[in-house]
Amino acid sequence: MDVVTIHRFTINPKALSMNRLYGAFDDATHEWSNGVLAQVVREASADLSKDRKWVVLDGPVDTLWIENLNTVLDDNKKLCLASGEIIKLSEEMSIVFEVDDLSVASPATISRVGMVYMEPKQLGWRVIVHSYINTLPLDIQNQWKDRFWELFDLFESTVQFVIGHCKSVITLAAEGYVTNLLRLFDCLLSPVIGKDKHLDKKNRNENANTNTAKSASALAPNDLLIAIECWFVFSLIWSVGANTDSEGRLKLHIHLTNLLATKNFILPMPLPKPGASESKSEHQDLLHPSIYDFVFVPERKQLIWNNFF
Repeated sequence: MDVVTIHRFTINPKALSMNRLYGAFDDATHEWSNGVLAQVVREASADLSKDRKWVVLDGPVDTLWIENLNTVLDDNKKLCLASGEIIKLSEEMSIVFEVDDLSVASPATISRVGMVYMEPKQLGWRVIVHSYINTLPLDIQNQWKDRFWELFDLFESTVQFVIGHCKSVITLAAEGYVTNLLRLFDCLLSPVIGKDKHLDKKNRNENANTNTAKSASALAPNDLLIAIECWFVFSLIWSVGANTDSEGRLKLHIHLTNLLATKNFILPMPLPKPGASESKSEHQDLLHPSIYDFVFVPERKQLIWNNFF
């Protein structure tokens, strides 16, 4: 079966004004300025390759921006702009609306689209992790895929504790926590394993489809595993553990200290046992040194946890 390359263009329509979304004439010069959506559709329709193009509109629906797409949703599949330009979507193009609800959408819009309703609990956070692991170089996946899932068992117990016992600054589900964790973890890991985030879309898709991406790790294999474990713990603390107040951080410090002591980490965080040689800061209710006082630093000759307290 032939592999089809997919290009995805994601836009939040509510983050842009109507003029910035579709384009508008300048009041002073009467020159036409392209909108973001109009430019994306124009470029995608001009691409004559057989690659699939998905335009994803990820944001709340309102009666302004979505009504202007009714001509796109018709059988003609044409985007009509105020400049008089008409852009016809190619057969390889699709438009997806990712919305919370359709409470303000008109019957004219609803009758033109197909609906797929999915509850977050039906998907869960593991599909997000699975998708991320598939972006890692193939040799990293083969060596440490099982270890990755063991680390995310630690995430599961931690996020359940935070949701159940700590006051959250921002209400998040497990899917939100794991997304934040992966973003931070990926920022730390990518430069070390040679996972190039700056490839153009074509090369990124080719790597993903052929699954031949190889790592160019700057660390020895055993040191790389240490770095993966330590950066995961650091990312866990500053994603899941960052979304709570001082009292919640104290609870999480005690909980995570006990939890980490049961895990078989090659380079554990050098934390004292709860109640031993800990002191309270004058400005916080948190014990020190705590899980929030350490950062993992891969130096040339050794891998260490630095304590900034």
